[in-house]
Amino acid sequence: MDTSVRVLLVDDEPGIRHVLGALIKDFGYDVHTAESAREALEAFTANPFPIVVTDIRMPGMDGLALLERVRNQNPDTQVVMITGHGDMDNAVECLRLGAADFIAKPVNDDLLEHSLKRAAEQYSLREQIRRHTEHLEELVASRTRELLEAHRVAVVGETVACMAHTIKNLAAALEGSGETCLRAHGVEVVVVNAAVVEEQVLLEAERIESVHDLAFGTTRIVERFVRRLTAGAV
Repeated sequence: MDTSVRVLLVDDEPGIRHVLGALIKDFGYDVHTAESAREALEAFTANPFPIVVTDIRMPGMDGLALLERVRNQNPDTQVVMITGHGDMDNAVECLRLGAADFIAKPVNDDLLEHSLKRAAEQYSLREQIRRHTEHLEELVASRTRELLEAHRVAVVGETVACMAHTIKNLAAALEGSGETCLRAHGVEVVVVNAAVVEEQVLLEAERIESVHDLAFGTTRIVERFVRRLTAGAV
């Protein structure tokens, strides 16, 4: 047994704490003891234990209340309840509250060892699932950031390419004669003169800007380019 597996043993009777504590230690666990549920809860809150072994009937806070508090603080912790002989009502309540197991007094050594082994395995499995889930969440978040960045770059590239195409068509329209066909982003107009070219490009630039905020700066460049060209063309 891995000695790193810590067990919190809770019983108000010193003799039982001593006997069970020595037995659990012989099984290979790191044992800590508490004489009351409140003392155990304080120790657990300060440093949660993978496994808690507690008696049910104790003065003040009983084992059932401790079980509920422990499970609320750390659902992965495995709690083994020690019940009085024939106390089946409490045994059923233990299972309802999430106890890993219950053992009737007098405690059988083999049953206790088996119960602790199963509790340790269950805790280890839960820890592995939790770590795997956290890793998956981190992986999903990382991939999402990469996809968003790729989409942003694609949008910028598409916007720049469309603007470049618009400018190219505009330049050809201003330099040529007669009617020229201007195409950009699915818009097709017949260029009659520079004024029409300027109007159509500005309208197109405004449409792109409304779809892609990242096109704002590029749109301003197109506007300035149009004004500069049309100043000498009209």
